[in-house]
Amino acid sequence: MTVKVCRPETNTTKLGGALLEAGAINEKDLNSALTEQKRTGHKLSKVLKDLGLTTEMEMVRTIADNMGLEYVELQKSTIAMQRPLRQCRLNSQRNTL
Repeated sequence: MTVKVCRPETNTTKLGGALLEAGAINEKDLNSALTEQKRTGHKLSKVLKDLGLTTEMEMVRTIADNMGLEYVELQKSTIAMQRPLRQCRLNSQRNTL
């Protein structure tokens, strides 16, 4: 019996390629970072950040975009609660009685 697992299609572009495609870094910067990565053994994201070639936020945005996800800055967003906090407290009190 064969079971087929359905997964959403995702783009598997590597971080360096995704940043290059997004215009966050240029080819020269990517090559410098890859050389440094080989030298140090650190992850490319750490090398890019340490060299000041991009920020952690830019990498997260690029990864989200690459995966087809929306990037949301929680510090700048308001999340509407489905229920007021008071109602949640009342429900939790009822469940503990």
